[in-house]
Amino acid sequence: MTKQYLNKVILFLFFAPLFIFSQEVDRVYFEQINYEARMQEKKGSFLEAYTLINDLISRLKEQNSPEYLVYSYQTKASIEQNLGKYEELVKTAKNALQISLTLK
Repeated sequence: MTKQYLNKVILFLFFAPLFIFSQEVDRVYFEQINYEARMQEKKGSFLEAYTLINDLISRLKEQNSPEYLVYSYQTKASIEQNLGKYEELVKTAKNALQISLTLK
């Protein structure tokens, strides 16, 4: 490997995550993360699922994506139920309901 090629690879690896995380959440990414969170929930990995869905919800809030937020909040509420976070579950369900009412 030449030094010039190696420098390009290092630069790419350094900057690639910046481009990936700066992109808007599209439908495929949204569905993939929601699916992964639900699969983690089914496997009993509730904390992993909770982390995934919370990260997705944070990104969706930044981008103001109410259609995706409703479904993500429903996923989060299901995970919170399994974690025994009942007060958070009620808040999350109310958030989902409020947003869905504004979409109609």
